[in-house]
Amino acid sequence: MNKFVPYHAESVEYAKKITAGDIDPLKKYKRITSWVNRCIAYDYIRAITIPKRGKEYPDVEGCWNKRMGICMDVASMTVGMLRAVGIESYLCYGHADNAYHAWVESVIKGKRYRFDHRGKAKKYTREKVY
Repeated sequence: MNKFVPYHAESVEYAKKITAGDIDPLKKYKRITSWVNRCIAYDYIRAITIPKRGKEYPDVEGCWNKRMGICMDVASMTVGMLRAVGIESYLCYGHADNAYHAWVESVIKGKRYRFDHRGKAKKYTREKVY
């Protein structure tokens, strides 16, 4: 873990709890990403009030507690949850279509999966990977 994907005990323990008994990593991935899509909302107010995009760190604690965050908060928390259950995952920053964005990329059995909490863009361009 690092400052972009910090260890967050509650979300990590929850990931382990909801995947307990699952052996298949793809099933774990789907269980975690489905939970994030259902239970974490996008924080539109925070999104428009951040002064300089790309200069802040994710607020995983706030995202977990409020069940709401911007793309980097949600992606960072999701990466931590996936890594906690043994899934190779990365926090990606860059552009989705023409907007600055953060998303998750995971590798399961040699295949790459992209998780974008906000939906699917037509074009993703990675600038940084953590």
